[in-house]
Amino acid sequence: MNIVQTTDPLSHGLAQFRKDFLTVSAYFPTESLLHLKSNFARLIRGHYKMNGGGCIFHLLSEVLPKPIESRQDLIRYFTGKTASDCDDPEYLPAKHIVKIWDADLNHPHTKERYPGIKKIGRCFLMAVLSEAIALRMNGKAVPPRVARVARRNRMSAMDLADVF
Repeated sequence: MNIVQTTDPLSHGLAQFRKDFLTVSAYFPTESLLHLKSNFARLIRGHYKMNGGGCIFHLLSEVLPKPIESRQDLIRYFTGKTASDCDDPEYLPAKHIVKIWDADLNHPHTKERYPGIKKIGRCFLMAVLSEAIALRMNGKAVPPRVARVARRNRMSAMDLADVF
């Protein structure tokens, strides 16, 4: 199910966001995706965690032993590194999702990666999240990266086995 046609710059930007979100969703167990969907009203912009709300990645990771609460946590989750900034290919989709969700158009790569987009709307994010969940539930999206991320974050793969 492709919810975006890529015929103009705006459509290209939305298609790239969709691709990035589906990529990063493979790093999280199904339970995390369902948690984000059921806690969508708590989703905030501009902060990882604040006043009971959280950003996309904080809410995705809330059900995990070590929730993502900072940029360093996000980098560590995707790469295992403790850098303050990172350009590893595994981390870049997550980095750019944070930038466009927070409408940080001052970052030069954000405009290039998501042309025509000033900010991702909540309805579009919910549509892409629902697509990621449907793909997972239909067995069409196997999260190949979850076991590696579990090891990196000192979690047992068995801790995640029940959520697939």
